[in-house]
Amino acid sequence: MYHLFDIGEAYYHKKETSDFFGRVRAEHDAALADFTVTPGVGVFFDYQQLAGCSYRAADHLDRLTKYASRHVLEHSGVPFQVYSVADIFDPRLKLPKIVFFPLLPEFTQAEIARLRARARETGSVIVWGAWRPRVAASSTDFAGYALSVPGKGALSPLLSVDRGVTGIGDGNVMGESYTVSNLGGNFIAYYEKPARIAAKPGDKIAAVYAADGRPGLIERRVNGVTEYMNGAPGAFSPDFFRILARRQGAEVLSDSSDVIVLAENGMLTVICCRGGEITVNIPRGFEVTSSLSGIGYTVRDGRLRFKAVNDFEVRSFKLRKTS
Repeated sequence: MYHLFDIGEAYYHKKETSDFFGRVRAEHDAALADFTVTPGVGVFFDYQQLAGCSYRAADHLDRLTKYASRHVLEHSGVPFQVYSVADIFDPRLKLPKIVFFPLLPEFTQAEIARLRARARETGSVIVWGAWRPRVAASSTDFAGYALSVPGKGALSPLLSVDRGVTGIGDGNVMGESYTVSNLGGNFIAYYEKPARIAAKPGDKIAAVYAADGRPGLIERRVNGVTEYMNGAPGAFSPDFFRILARRQGAEVLSDSSDVIVLAENGMLTVICCRGGEITVNIPRGFEVTSSLSGIGYTVRDGRLRFKAVNDFEVRSFKLRKTS
């Protein structure tokens, strides 16, 4: 939905311009349908973690976790849905194959046990994100994970050491940045410091901190449920979620981190960060019937192919259910 508002009667005052936007809207209106693709990842945010922060700090923490998480998932090619953390225990919600908490929720031990029981029933994996300490230097035991944040010391990048989990080469940095830009510029607060994770026998260490080689991302099996704990805020790679999705049997619509695919409301929209030959997977149970962008395309073996002439092209296609 959009409303064409002519600011100062100077931007869209030409009839040709308003007619063009009208045609685009009409084409997309006709393509809309009341269905979406089943999300492979459920992102659960605990907004209580922002309580007690100043506006500046809360805005920073929100951006660091929410926007960084959305960014990495959009580029993973795995369909996802964002929820409030309270939704996780709603019996009407079937857990997605990947349950992701960008910030550690304030769950009781009973709630953690309940979540793990649900994940075991649905065959879901749990991805635990960053821990926000209430003081500069502290430690905690969350869900059996011993976490600690030093009071002093420079931030240390998180480096991949297990490509089979992270999807990126050993020694490469996980995540784009530990900082976030806002109207006040770039800044770093104490709660943004990465947490150290005490590994246990049987844990698989997937990434370590460059400064001291201590674990920063681990894989652990807990009561029949596979879990991942990441101590560094926003330090995930799109490849990590692609690998998890395929292991869990969830769909991956793009294998390129330079392509964003949105499959919802009857349309398949492809955002091409780079020009060139584009290939995306058509969601299972659907077919592409037309290009709303008026471009040529081919479909073969469940894959949609077309050419993006320029960087940052956006192309939309009509989806139809086949099953």
